[in-house]
Amino acid sequence: IINPTMNCNFKCWYCYESHIKGSKLSNETIVSIKKFISNIITNQSIKHLHISWFGGEPLLYFDVIKEILEYTNSEIQKSDEITFDSSFTTNGLLITDEIIDFCIDNNAIDYQITLDGDQVRHDNVRFVSKNKGSYHKIVENILKIAQKDFIVNVRINISEDTIDGLKNIADDFVNKNGLEYKNMVFSFQKVWQEKAEIDDKIDEAIKYFRSLGLKVNYIGGRTDTLRHSCYADKINQATINYNGEVFKCTARDFNDNNKEGELDNNGNILWNEKQDARLNSKFKNKPCLSCKILPLCNGGCSQSALE
Repeated sequence: IINPTMNCNFKCWYCYESHIKGSKLSNETIVSIKKFISNIITNQSIKHLHISWFGGEPLLYFDVIKEILEYTNSEIQKSDEITFDSSFTTNGLLITDEIIDFCIDNNAIDYQITLDGDQVRHDNVRFVSKNKGSYHKIVENILKIAQKDFIVNVRINISEDTIDGLKNIADDFVNKNGLEYKNMVFSFQKVWQEKAEIDDKIDEAIKYFRSLGLKVNYIGGRTDTLRHSCYADKINQATINYNGEVFKCTARDFNDNNKEGELDNNGNILWNEKQDARLNSKFKNKPCLSCKILPLCNGGCSQSALE
């Protein structure tokens, strides 16, 4: 996972990150990331390389993304053993035909794009200016990239304020073409601050989406299992911030106190003791090892264990 920036063109009320204006991958960090990628490919210690673009809003600096993806694709040609693809977590506003065409040619295969409720609610939270919302443009971009055969995970943030307008979102996607439906999944996610009991209303909305032929993914209390463990618990996973600091979990603020390593000038990650503590939080934790439901809960969230 690479964060090209911690800046964002929106300021959503529930966001846990500190938006840093002017933050951007430096040339020095880009060089280190390229070396890191080359080291992975040269060592051939993995079968598949996936780069996920996160932030901040990653598409604020598409020039950085373009440079790294072009480099990775050229390097991957040197190996017959490793496959490669890429994905974006983005608010979707800045997607252009140029970006779409580039992604088609450079193994970027899927997007996660967020809607904050229906048009009225979304535009109240994610707006370009006082008189200009972003909902219709983002929906247009979702449909456009889905029709180009990208996989699109449409994340819908749910709270008491958005729950009553969910059916309006479904209505905005039906009768557009039909061909793109196979490429879209609507993922319902409660914002982390939401405490109200709204599961019955969510179930009702899910049934409505599915009645229109739309795919829906919803797990109210997401379970981390041994078979499908959290990305932050995987050894071959790293989140590289714009300043070269390295993290495992993306669901926390990327500040200096939370870093678990740093990327050096030779393209090596120098992990600190926090990474060891995370990886040892389950399988060297005596209460977990003696618990018969460990295979079900997988020891819980390692980030929570660290905290």
